[in-house]
Amino acid sequence: MDFNDILYLLVLISSICFGNYVTGITDVDKRQRICTLAGFAIVFLTARTECVYPLGLVLVNSLIILKLRRFSHLLTFTFSLAYLSITRYYQCLSGHTNLIQMMLTLKLIGLSFELKDNAKLLAKINSSNGDWDRAENLKYLLLPQSELGLVNIVHYCFCYVGVLTGPYYKYQTYLDMFNPRINKSSNPNRWAVLKRLIFLPFYIAVFLLISHFYSIDYVRDASFYSFHPPLYRWAFSLPVFFTFKMRLYIGLLLSEAVAIMAGLGAYPAFTEPKPGHGPTTNVIAFRKIAVGETELEPLSGSEVNFNTVYSVDIRAVETEPCLRHTIKLWNTTVQYWIYECVYKRVNRQKLRIPLVFFVSALWHGLHSGYYLSLCYMPVYLYIEDLYVNKMTSSSTNGMWSFLLLVGKTLTLSSLCMCFVLLQFSAVVHYFSSIYFAPFVVHLFMWAGITYGATLTGPLVRFGNRYSVLHLMNAKLGNVVDFIFAGIGWTKSGIGWTKSEPNRLDNGSRGLIAKDFASSSHLGSRGLTLTDRSTLQSGALSYQTKFTLLNRYERIPEETGGYESNKIDCLGTAFPRNNNIDCLGTAFPRNNIQGVYYDFKKRS
Repeated sequence: MDFNDILYLLVLISSICFGNYVTGITDVDKRQRICTLAGFAIVFLTARTECVYPLGLVLVNSLIILKLRRFSHLLTFTFSLAYLSITRYYQCLSGHTNLIQMMLTLKLIGLSFELKDNAKLLAKINSSNGDWDRAENLKYLLLPQSELGLVNIVHYCFCYVGVLTGPYYKYQTYLDMFNPRINKSSNPNRWAVLKRLIFLPFYIAVFLLISHFYSIDYVRDASFYSFHPPLYRWAFSLPVFFTFKMRLYIGLLLSEAVAIMAGLGAYPAFTEPKPGHGPTTNVIAFRKIAVGETELEPLSGSEVNFNTVYSVDIRAVETEPCLRHTIKLWNTTVQYWIYECVYKRVNRQKLRIPLVFFVSALWHGLHSGYYLSLCYMPVYLYIEDLYVNKMTSSSTNGMWSFLLLVGKTLTLSSLCMCFVLLQFSAVVHYFSSIYFAPFVVHLFMWAGITYGATLTGPLVRFGNRYSVLHLMNAKLGNVVDFIFAGIGWTKSGIGWTKSEPNRLDNGSRGLIAKDFASSSHLGSRGLTLTDRSTLQSGALSYQTKFTLLNRYERIPEETGGYESNKIDCLGTAFPRNNNIDCLGTAFPRNNIQGVYYDFKKRS
C-alpha cells in the first residue's frame, strides 16, 4: 500500500471513532456544525490546495438549486458531470480529491431531483380535489422547505459521513440523522458496526496476500507477455479481479461503519429501510413521529435498522449467478442514485440500460478502460438474459446457476482488466495477447443460444439409463411436423430419433394436429405459452400460440387445471401471468431420445 492508501484507511478509522463522540452531543445544532467542520477537515487534509474544486462545485450548484428551481435538476445534472469531466481532463484532481468530487456530484444531483419530486408531490396535494385525508397524509412526505438554504446545502455536502467514499444518502436521510425524535441512542450503533466489520480482518489479510503475488503492475511489464502463454494471461485476470473486489469491500465496509457509528440511516425496523432510499413501509406513521405528532418508543438494538447505508452484500455478490442481479447488490446506495436520477428519468425503455452504464462510466472517469468495461456490460446482460429466460428452471437450477456464475466471474474478471489498466493501448495490448478470448466466448454463447445446438443437458433419468437431451433450434411452419404417431416420429426436421418402436406408458397419448391452431409455432426447447389463453379453471383449449421452451422443472402430479401422467421425468413450466401454472411434458420410461408432449384434463 502507498501513502494515499494509508491516509485513506486512517481517515476512515478515525471517522469511525469520531462517531462515538458525535452521537454523545445532545445539542442538535452543535452536532451538525461539528459534523460539517470534521468534513471540511477531511477535505483539507486529503485534497490540500485542490479543495477549491469541491468548494466551487458546491457553490455553483447551490445557486442553481436555490435560484433556478424549475430546471435545477437538469442544470445540476449537466453542470456537475461536465465540471467533473473538465477537472479530470486537465488533471486538476488527485486520487482523494477525485473521490470527494464524485460523492459531491451524487449528492448535489440527488438533492436537485429530490426537490423536483417534492415539487411534484406538492402539486399533487394542491390538486387533491377534496380528498383532504389523502392530501393531509401526503404532506408528511414533503421535505421541510423552510430548512433548505445555502448553509444547509453546505452542511449536507460536507458532512464528514460519506464525504470521501460514501455511502450516498438523501438529504432527507441527512435531516433524520439530527432529529432527536427518531435518532436517540448510540448503543445499537456500536453493535451494528461490529456486526458489519466482523470479517474485515480476513478481507484485509486476503487482499494483502493475493495482491503481493498478483500485482496489476506486472501486467504492464513486457515480461508478462514474453514469459507466459495466452491462457495464463487470461487466468491472471481472476486474482487481479479478486484483489480488486477485496479492496472495494474493505473501503465500502469501513464507509458503512462511519455512517452507522454516527447514527446516519438509523431507522426503526418496522419501516423496512432500503439502501439509499430509507423507509419504505409505514412511512406516514414514521413521519408523524418525526414531526412530533406521535411518540417513538425506545428501541432495542435488533429494532434499529441500518439498511439505508448498507453498500454491499458480500455473500450475495459472490454467490449470485447472474450479473444483472449482482449489479443491484453491489455499491447499493450508488445503484439507488443511478436508478433514481438516471434510469427512471428516461422515458424510452431501450435507452435506459445503455445510458445507465454510460453515466456510470462518465462518473468513474475519462479513461478508455471505464467505457470499454462498463459500456460492454449491456452486451453480456443481453446474452445472459437469453440463457436465463430459456434455460433456468427449478429442476436444473443448480447446474445452470453454476454455469452462469462461472460465466459472470470470467466476464467480470476480464472487464476488470479494462478497469485497472485504464489506457486504451494497454487494454488493447492485453486483450490482443489473449486473442480477445472473453469476447469470442460471448460470441459463441450468443450464436449457440440463437442459431445452434444450445442445450446440452440436463441429464434425464429413464429407469437406470441416463440420456442427454440434444435439441436443435428450429423454426417449423406447422406443428404437424412434430407429432408422435404412436410408434415413431414423423418428419420433424430437428433430428429426433428413437432406438426402437416404443409406446408411452400409463396410457399417455401424443399430441395430434387438431390439438393446436394452425398458427402454432415451434421455436426452441419445450412448450411455452406466448400469449394469454383460456387454459385455466379446468378449461381445455389448445387454440393458442405455443413455442418450444427450455425451462424444465419437476412437476407435481396435479398442476393447474391439469394432471400429468405418472411419469418419472421432467415437466415444462409456464409463467403464472399466463393464467396457468404448468403443463406436463411426458417422457417415456423406455429407451428413447425424444420428447412426447402429453396433457390430460383433470376431472
